[in-house]
Amino acid sequence: MLYHHCQFDSLGCLRRACRSSAITMASMNVSDIYVFNQVASNLSFAKAATIIGISRSTISKKINRLEEDLGVPLFYRNTRSVSLTDAGRVLLRHARDIDLIVSKATEDLRRPDNDVLHTVTLSLPTSLARLLAKPLNTAFQKPRPNVRLKLHFDDEFVDLIADGFDLAIRISSKLKDSSLISRRLTSTRKILVASRQYLERWGSPKSPDDLKNHRCIGFGNIRSSENEWTINRSGDAVPTTIAAPVVANNAQALILAARFGGGIIYIPEICVTEEVKSGLLEVLVMDDHLPESCGVFAVYPQRNTSPTVQTLIDFIQEQLGCG
Repeated sequence: MLYHHCQFDSLGCLRRACRSSAITMASMNVSDIYVFNQVASNLSFAKAATIIGISRSTISKKINRLEEDLGVPLFYRNTRSVSLTDAGRVLLRHARDIDLIVSKATEDLRRPDNDVLHTVTLSLPTSLARLLAKPLNTAFQKPRPNVRLKLHFDDEFVDLIADGFDLAIRISSKLKDSSLISRRLTSTRKILVASRQYLERWGSPKSPDDLKNHRCIGFGNIRSSENEWTINRSGDAVPTTIAAPVVANNAQALILAARFGGGIIYIPEICVTEEVKSGLLEVLVMDDHLPESCGVFAVYPQRNTSPTVQTLIDFIQEQLGCG
């Protein structure tokens, strides 16, 4: 590119140079400005690379890109020294202001009590709605008027990245390998439960093999439905065939069906704690059966998530009785 060789005494001159190259100041990369500031302040590409923690070749690429965007040379450089051009000196005065503005904005955004409206999109299993819906809407959100919660209750795993979720709560014995970040909030176990009404009428299964002779309520949807449960038998996970005349794609519907005598369900204990305590559902104890351990996880798409999301995760963990 042919650079403009003229004296620059204001940033307006830089803007005119940009317009002549059909480039606007808005097109400049903020990270390039930061790199320029470090090089200009130290008059050294090597020192700037050390301070920022990137390679010297990356520094050079960013400075070259910035010069191309502006259409002017910013440095005189040879193998022994680096110095600023007139345009570089003008840009340096303003680049320091840009650094201060960006630093202040970053500091403000990292404060959980700032005035910026934070929207957090959260996916939750329907079975945790009773435990979390009210405290999320009251104890968490009301003291934080700058936080807007978008709650999505669904028992199928959502694609956090494709669907734009900031956070998901998942109950699983083992999370699938993925690029997502996970944090175990608590542990629970998967248990078989049924109402006393059902057990008085149909009896209680004595072993997992007896389940094929009982009315089991399975989880499913229009594409697929459960026809077997993986039951922990003496420490081994064993597929066990079930008769499931009724299936539902919603864990809360499974719980209600079991409460009203519809049959046996296989569900994480944390989802039916109140029903078991109140006697509405009874835990089935069978020979050769050990309840399967599983966890409740917070899952999110990036390691450096916002303070608001981290605060929300802590709050949910506390509500689950494990904070």
